[in-house]
Formats: sequence, structure tokens, C-alpha cells
Amino acid sequence: MRTLVLSLLVLVLLPTVRATHVMGSDLGYRHVGGSSYLVTLTVFRDCGGIQLAPWQVLELTSSSCSIAYQDTLLFHASTQIGPDCSGMSSTCQGGAFPGLELAVFQDTIDLPAACADWELTWSQCCRNASIMNLQDPGIHGARNRAMLDNLNAPSNTSPVFQELTMPYVAMVGGHCLANGAYDAEGDSLVFTRIAPLDQTGSPIAYAPGHTTADPFPTVNGHVFDPVTGNHCAEPLLAGVWALAYRVDEYRNGLLVGSVMRDLQLAVLNTPAATFGFTGTVSDTTGLPVSAGEVQLHAYGLNAAAGLLFASQQVNGSGQYTFTNVPQGQYILRAIPDTLLYPGAAPTYWMNTYYWTYAEVQSGLCDSTFVCDIQLVSTADLVGSGVVGGYLGDLGIVRSSGGGFGDPWAGANIVLERWPLRELVAATRTDAGGNFQFEDVPHGTYRVLVDHPGLPMLGHYRFDVDATHLQHLGLDHAATPAGVLPYMAPTGMEALPDVGASVYPNPVENGQLMLDGIPDGLLLAQLIDASGRIAASWSLVVNEGRARLDLAGVKAGAYVLRLDGRNSLRVQVAP
Repeated sequence: MRTLVLSLLVLVLLPTVRATHVMGSDLGYRHVGGSSYLVTLTVFRDCGGIQLAPWQVLELTSSSCSIAYQDTLLFHASTQIGPDCSGMSSTCQGGAFPGLELAVFQDTIDLPAACADWELTWSQCCRNASIMNLQDPGIHGARNRAMLDNLNAPSNTSPVFQELTMPYVAMVGGHCLANGAYDAEGDSLVFTRIAPLDQTGSPIAYAPGHTTADPFPTVNGHVFDPVTGNHCAEPLLAGVWALAYRVDEYRNGLLVGSVMRDLQLAVLNTPAATFGFTGTVSDTTGLPVSAGEVQLHAYGLNAAAGLLFASQQVNGSGQYTFTNVPQGQYILRAIPDTLLYPGAAPTYWMNTYYWTYAEVQSGLCDSTFVCDIQLVSTADLVGSGVVGGYLGDLGIVRSSGGGFGDPWAGANIVLERWPLRELVAATRTDAGGNFQFEDVPHGTYRVLVDHPGLPMLGHYRFDVDATHLQHLGLDHAATPAGVLPYMAPTGMEALPDVGASVYPNPVENGQLMLDGIPDGLLLAQLIDASGRIAASWSLVVNEGRARLDLAGVKAGAYVLRLDGRNSLRVQVAP
């Protein structure tokens, strides 16, 4: 039955897939010195289509500098992804089932001038005519573009998208596309869903009933995380759907770069499958552990989706097995015995310490996945810094909301070196919801609350140095949508009573009213939990009131600074 259903589906899709070979792309750059950048283009090619040329044309333009020219990117490497199911050979293997090649093109470019608005673009003719959510898709091409500012940020490297996982999904249960991006400089990233672009760079109109917020039919709507870029939904209809995402990179409130991902998602009407998971947990030296727990979590972007599906203790040889697991997406986490393995942190499959970095396991057919986990080690802290805070539960574990929530005991807290994203230490909250790291050496850090399914909607980022050895009061609030920094950043002075007020607070619709302030000119700045300027306004106040547009500001806790003074706390709701 499985072969028959899939074969019929492929016969429907195959003619249009062969008519066009490109299913999407990523484009980014890395500064390598001076005015030189290594540009990388990744093209998602259907293996059933024609081969790509061994080079691709890159257009570079700057309106402010009146420059426009072309360069070429040369073929660098490729890899293939497909169903990996018995009896289901993909087009990459000479079969009929969908298969995808990720072809990478690279070259080093030298920019001839320092300009704030460099645009790097790659274009390709002709999208798949069977795309269901775009108007007249067959008459449109595709474009990917990246923005580069080598005037204000001359050594900047663009965000790098997480490697694409298989864009063929079953119409059974929910599915999340992992669009997370890493930024080497630790700049603030804002993820946005956008309309796919045609060959000229214009947004392509959606077919009636489809939008950027609702690009394909779902059972319960779409969940999109603007902090991580992950996009989750339970498809309702099989077909091919065009999606696009943009990542904007901000430094001290200034846009210094952006990249985008263009992607076709193929939803397949396959029979439901059953999964199994098995493997061995080893300690930091590679030897099997004799005790500990393995958790199997459904993968999702909120408290309702990221649920603990099952857990079990490993046997004396570190082995575990889960059977009869329904089809879906999952991540596995090993919890070490703290008495036997005190230098080890909770670790996800593929050996990482934070859930959004974890490898997601899924498939289109009955499968047993072998997922061995080696525990990651924490650093030996040799310093004099102290970092601590509190985690309040606003509806995840026990409380029904209100106040600062019940203390959340037993939550995994990670101290991470920033922007290197290196594990420094891990601990758990005590019965009162408190956590603390001692002997922290000098450096720049951020705190992560590691609970699968709960993204960080903001962070505390701070420096431990000779004059700032203690960073206490780093309080967090866990909501069903994610984890928020709850108070103003450590190191800021106590907020004075300025006689002004803001409403609504929390901000839910992107508009904030400021009331009770003197008439005249006013500089207002929104300061995030790391002390960076998230937004800035020059205002003319009339009758003691002013309106602030917070559209595009990420959810989290902020301080509103008026004419250089920290004045009011503001909460931006998810």
C-alpha cells in the first residue's frame, strides 16, 4: 500500500519537477580580510531535473555608491538527501521518489568601495508550475539576495542558516522547518516570513487564500518563532508550497546585514509510519555510562508542542530503546547521573547542550533510528565571578499565571560563552527556582533556560570583569510561548520615578503610548536585556503624549530610556 500511494503521488509531481530543477536557495558571506568576502550560494536542486552549471552568476549593486557589476561563484561541493526508506529509491539514486541535491557554490569577492547598501543577488529562471500557493508560478523566476554594509560594519559576516533538512514531509502530524541561523559576531537577529521573490526581485503574489502568515493549509494554524526562525505547522493538504524567510542582523540598533532562504516544501500523502529509537549513552571520555536517563521529546516551538513523549533509565551498559513511537519529529536528551558524572551536562543527540541546537530526527516510513549520545563536558571554572537568578513558571509546569509565577525547580540552566556559543557550565534550579554559577572567569556570557519546546524570547548578555564580578538577579519568566528575561539588565541603575507612564504594557499590537512627559523634543531609546539599543525615536511631544511604533521589536523585557536616563520598564509580548 505504501509503495502504491507514493508511486501515484510521484507520478503526479514528477513531470513538473523535471520541468524545473531548483527548489530553493541560501546566500551568505563571510569576511576574510580587508574588503574581501567569501560568498557562499547553496542551491536546492531536484535530482530529477537537469544538472546545474558549474558556475553561478552573482550580481553586486550599491545605489548609494552608484556601482553595479557581476562576479561568478564556482562549484564547491554537493550532498544529497532523500527518503532513506527501503524500496523507495530517490531520483538521486535513479529511482522515482523525490530526492534533493544541495549544491554549494563559492568564491571570494573584493568590494571596490565602502557602501552601506551593498546587495548581492542570485537569480534563476522558472519556478515549478505546480506550486499551489503562488499566482501563475510557472511564469516567475526566483531570486535570492543578501544585504551587506561594509561602511558601518566593514568586517561583518552574515548570519548562516542551519543546514536544510529534508523538505519532503508527510501529511501526518506536525512538522517544523528548522531555519535557525548562527551569527559569528553575536548581533541581534530578527527572523521574518516574506513572500518569495521573482527573477526581478519583486514579491510574487500569493494565490487567493494564502499569505506569508498562512502559506499553506494547516490543521491548527502556523507557529513561527521570530527569535529562532523555526516554522511549525500540521499540513492539511498534499502539494508543493513555496516559502521564504529573511534574517535581519542588527548591531546597536543599526541594520548591518540580511540574508534570506527560498524553499519549496513538498507535502506527501503517505501512510502513517512507526518509529523506534535505540542507542548508547557514553560519558565525556567515550565509555558507556552505567546510570542516567534518556528523554524522547516531540519537537515543537511552544509548551503544547514540545512535550516529553517518553523517558527511561539506561541499563548498566548505557543502552536505551524506545519502540512504537508514532510518526513525527523528535529530539533525544540524555540526563547524566550528577553523582557519577559531575562534569557532564544534559546532552542532546549529536552531542550538544541546548535544545534548539539539537538534531531533529524524523522520516517518511517505518524506521528505527540509532542515536548514540556522548555527554558533553562543562568547563573547570577558575575565576571569581558569580552569576545567578530565578526562574518563574507562568503556566508551563504548575501555575495558571499571574505574578511572577511559581518557582520552577529542576530546570536546566546553561551558562554560555558569547558570541562563541560555547558551553561553560550547566546547573539546575533549586526548590525555590533559583540558580547560581560560581568561580566564573572573566568573559562575555549569556544565560539559556534549556527546556525542549520553549525558545528564548530574550537573553541576558553580560561581561564578567574586574569591576563587574557579580551578576545576580538574572530572573526569567517561562510562558507557554517561551522564556523571557523578567527584569532590567544587571548593572543598570535603579529606575527613578519620572512621573510618566506607558500603555499598554505588555505591548501586544506594536504600538506603545507614552504619557505624562514634558512637551518638546525627546530622544527615546528601547534598551534590551544585553544593554543594546533595540529601537530609537526622535519625538516631538505635544500635550504630554507621544506614540512609539514597536513593530518588528522582538518579544522580551526592555528599559525605555528618555533623554539618556533609564526611565520605564516595558514588556513586549510574543
